[in-house]
Amino acid sequence: MKKWLIGIAIVLAVAIAAVYVLIPGTLRIVCIGPAKCNANGAARILVQQEIWQSGWKRGGSDRKDEFSGYGIRVGGTAFHVMDLYLERGRDTLLSRLSVLNIAGMADSVALDWRCQFVTSLNPLKRVEQYRQAVSVKQMMDTVLSRIRGVLQKTENIYKIPMVDSMSNDSVLLTVRFHTSAYPSTADIYKRVASIRKYIAQEGACAINYPMLHVSKQGDEGFDVMVAISVDRRLNGNDQIVPKRYVPWKIMVGEVKGGPWSAEQGMRYLQQYVSDHQKPAMGLPFQSMVTERDKEPDTSRWITRVVQAVP
Repeated sequence: MKKWLIGIAIVLAVAIAAVYVLIPGTLRIVCIGPAKCNANGAARILVQQEIWQSGWKRGGSDRKDEFSGYGIRVGGTAFHVMDLYLERGRDTLLSRLSVLNIAGMADSVALDWRCQFVTSLNPLKRVEQYRQAVSVKQMMDTVLSRIRGVLQKTENIYKIPMVDSMSNDSVLLTVRFHTSAYPSTADIYKRVASIRKYIAQEGACAINYPMLHVSKQGDEGFDVMVAISVDRRLNGNDQIVPKRYVPWKIMVGEVKGGPWSAEQGMRYLQQYVSDHQKPAMGLPFQSMVTERDKEPDTSRWITRVVQAVP
C-alpha cells in the first residue's frame, strides 16, 4: 500500500512538473496575416469600434458564441497601432494590433495581432489558462482572416470602389464659367453641347466622357470647368480653350447618384490619393459617364472621379 502511495505521489509530482515545464509562465499568442490594402486607410478603419462590432462577423451576426464568447473593444490608439480588449463576462484580455507596411508595396500590409497573459502558479489553473489561450488563438485567427477580407475591398475603406489605371487623354477642349450656386445640369450641358458642336465643325472626334471640375470659392460661388478630350490638337475659339493633358497614371473611383453623391465621391478620391501619398497632377475631375441631361433619375447616374498622379 505504501509503495502504491509513493508511486501515485511520484506520478503526481511528474505531472505537476510537466505542467510547469510545458506551459510557460507567460503565454504569448501571435497572429499575423497579409492584406492587400493601404496601411493608412486600414489603420483609419480599424480604430473604429463599429468594424469590431459587426464588420468582421459572417452575415453581420452579433453572436459571440461563434468566437468562444469574446467581444472586442478598441482601446488606446497610436500611429498604425491599437489596443484591443478581448472581453468575455468579467474576463478581459489586452491585445495589440499593428498595421505594418510591407516595404516597397503601397497597397500591401501585414496585420500583426498579439496577446499575452501571465499564468497561475496553481497547476490546475495553469492548464485551464492554456486551454483558454488555445481558444483565444483560434478566435483571433478567425477574426483576422475576416478582417483581411473586409480591408481588401476599397469600398469598405473609401465608401466607393477605387482602382489605379492609366489615362489615354492628351488634348482637352475646355470651357470655364462661374455660377453663384452649384452648377445645374442645364448649365453644364450647355457648355458640353458647345464643345461637341465645335469638335464636329472641325472634323475631330471626342474621346471618353465629358469632364467636370467644380471649385467652391467661399461665399463668391463656384468656378466650373467643363472639358472634352479630342483625338487631335485644335485651336479653339473665344469661349473654348485647348489644353494639353499629358497621359499620367490615374486613380479612379465610381459613384452612383446625383451631384451630391458625385461631390462626395470627389472627397473620397482625395482621401485615397492622400493615403497613397501621391502628389496631384492637375485638377481632379468628374468623368460624366451618364448623359445627365437625358436621364432625369439621378439615382441612375454613374460618375467616375479621377485624379492624375505621377
